Amino acid sequence: MTPSNTLLLLLSIVAAFLSVPCSSFGSGTAISAATIRVADISKDLSAIQECRRSAYANEGKDVSTLLSAAKSFCNADQIQKPGYICVIAQAKDGTVLGTADLNTRAKIVNN
Repeated sequence: MTPSNTLLLLLSIVAAFLSVPCSSFGSGTAISAATIRVADISKDLSAIQECRRSAYANEGKDVSTLLSAAKSFCNADQIQKPGYICVIAQAKDGTVLGTADLNTRAKIVNN
C-alpha cells in the first residue's frame, strides 16, 4: 500500500466514524475540539472500549447481554490483530468520542 493510498483510507475512516459517534458526542462535546488520530492500542485500548460500550449503554442495552459480534466490537478485539488500524476522535480530557477501524488488507472500514 502506497503512502497516498494509506492517507486516502485514513480519511475514509474519519468520514465513516463521524457518521456514527459514541454517546460522548451527545454530552455537549464539540467535534471541533477533538483530535483525530490513529490510535496507539497499547495506550488507548481502555478508552476505545469505554467509548464503544457507551454507544450501547446510550441505547439502553446491557453490554453483557449482547451477541458475540457486538461484544467483540465493544472489546475492540479486531483492532488488536495485525492488519487493522483504528482511528479515534479524542477530547482534550482524553475521552474517546468516536472510533473507526480499517482492515488494511481488505480496505474495509468498520465503525
